[in-house]
Amino acid sequence: MNYTLADLEKAKVNIERLEKAWDNYSGNNPNKHHTSISMAREEVSRITYCLKLQGDISKTEQEILEDKLNRAFPNAQSKLVINFEEAKYQRQYCKIGGFWEDSWRKLD
Repeated sequence: MNYTLADLEKAKVNIERLEKAWDNYSGNNPNKHHTSISMAREEVSRITYCLKLQGDISKTEQEILEDKLNRAFPNAQSKLVINFEEAKYQRQYCKIGGFWEDSWRKLD
């Protein structure tokens, strides 16, 4: 799906609205807005990811490096250590918000 920067701004405003509703909530259910806020944050992440793929938002240096590593080592398993551009990197996976995220950690 193609998103716009306006979609991202709208999603961020929605998070602010939900967080304000949670801050102003005086009931006895501590999880009252938890699911809505989590879903709104996931939407911002999804839109941001798509905008970066579309080229509407610049990727960070780390994201560019990880793209290169992922292309060079597409089947890398967790904890694999590789040499790339005169440095060592280790493949990592961690669970964030119910999803498994992959990343590369530079080793000293």
